[in-house]
Amino acid sequence: MAYMNVIHSTYFALFAIAALGLLLSKIKIKGISFGMSSIILVALVFGHYGIMIPPEFKQIGLILFIYSVGIQVGPGFFDSFSRKTLPLLAVTVVILLSGVLLAFIMSGILGYDTAINAGLFSGAMASSSGLAAATGTINNPVTSVAFGIVYPIGILAVIIFLVLAPKLFNIHINEEEERYICEIRRENPQLIVKNYIVQNANLFSKTIAESNIRGITGGNISQVQHEQDSRAAKPDMPLEEGDVVRVSGTPAVHNMVKLLVGDETDKKILVNKNFDVRQILVMNKEVVNKSFGQLQLNEHYEAIATHLRRSGIDIIPKADVKLRFGDKITITCPTNNVKEVIALLGGDKSISKELDFFPIAVGILLGLLLGNIVFPLVGFKISLGITGGVLISSMILSRLGKTGRILWNISGSKNQFMRKLGLIFFLSAIGTDAGSKLVSTLETQGLGILSSGLVIAIVPMIIGFLVGKYVLKINLVTLLGVLTGSMTSTPGLDAVETLTKSNAARLAYAATYPFALVLIIIICQVMVLF
Repeated sequence: MAYMNVIHSTYFALFAIAALGLLLSKIKIKGISFGMSSIILVALVFGHYGIMIPPEFKQIGLILFIYSVGIQVGPGFFDSFSRKTLPLLAVTVVILLSGVLLAFIMSGILGYDTAINAGLFSGAMASSSGLAAATGTINNPVTSVAFGIVYPIGILAVIIFLVLAPKLFNIHINEEEERYICEIRRENPQLIVKNYIVQNANLFSKTIAESNIRGITGGNISQVQHEQDSRAAKPDMPLEEGDVVRVSGTPAVHNMVKLLVGDETDKKILVNKNFDVRQILVMNKEVVNKSFGQLQLNEHYEAIATHLRRSGIDIIPKADVKLRFGDKITITCPTNNVKEVIALLGGDKSISKELDFFPIAVGILLGLLLGNIVFPLVGFKISLGITGGVLISSMILSRLGKTGRILWNISGSKNQFMRKLGLIFFLSAIGTDAGSKLVSTLETQGLGILSSGLVIAIVPMIIGFLVGKYVLKINLVTLLGVLTGSMTSTPGLDAVETLTKSNAARLAYAATYPFALVLIIIICQVMVLF
């Protein structure tokens, strides 16, 4: 009897749906899986047989999920608005607006209401975030049914189109890739490390600070060898004739260093056993938003920051460059100072493993309050609602990074945990609610929903491809990444990366995904109002 009570309990059903959904998400057919959205497919079946998850789980899951989305995309969303990325964002706008227009056209032809319309659009875009926004605004289970029917089509359509597009339009991807690499090398020259012999008499007996090599050339001196003694470069260290200096910079920087300092040499700087080179991940909230100039690594620890890697890009760590949570910095410094530098930048590792819920709770509270503010417009009043309020709050806080001692950013693995937990609650609740109408909807409107979803998934990508390639002249490998980002399709990105050796698609995906995700959420909220 006790076992029967447990089996028929709400919490047993919730975790049964989660377990089966997550198991289904691990199944891949030729590298394709439905990911976390597999949970809604299982929940639809449970709901059809009358097993329901209380709506409170939907609200809690929605809040956690949307907050984690905002934390993830916030910095990238605000950084995406630049002259270089505007053409990519323009393609995203074209794709999404085309999808919305087609959704309204198909719904008008077939006589669907706004609830199905929102499910068609979010499903074709394979966007759980869009579904969350729509169901957070309108409480109609048919939205989730339409999403569940169309979602697999949205996943498969993106992958098939991206793989076939180069052949359909007779574009050679290898040639496009070579062109992209040449463009990137011109715009972002690779940082190179070389050694030079001090031969310029004007530098003899002058300190590194007095010689102003960095100010004149832009190069970064990390080590100096005087006779048989090698040390980390310090501003007050004098340079003498015959010294060997180690400099990192672009090819243009090295051309200037050679003119200012002396000839390049293959002579290696002696390895100092008391000298170390480390890559350190910025995890300490105390240094987030501080510049290298403020940290004064050289003055305090005799340490030199030679490289900064952020989002796959190498950046010269100049004095005015501010640190962000998750930056990877290459440091050279005396061995006895390494632990202190790690403690400064990386913080206490035992603390970094913990998820601090206080900033999360405060951020969600601010979002809930913001979502309930009523804004008067001409003729009517609007509010952001739970979804909009929490999303904007988390995006702004993640962009700020830190306020006082409160760190708003959440590391990737911890944020993923919160996002998945929210999705489990949200998809289980809306799925079981929609399951009660699954069969009736399939019988009466299933074919129309399937065909509409196929049109809404494929046609916008074709339009976006044509505009991006032939109007905006975007390189193919970049454009494929734009399409995956605009459709918020990670499986699509995985398929594209098998076609190219460059990181162009991933960079374009990273530039457009945050913008597309936010725009889809806004669109789905607005769609259900008409």
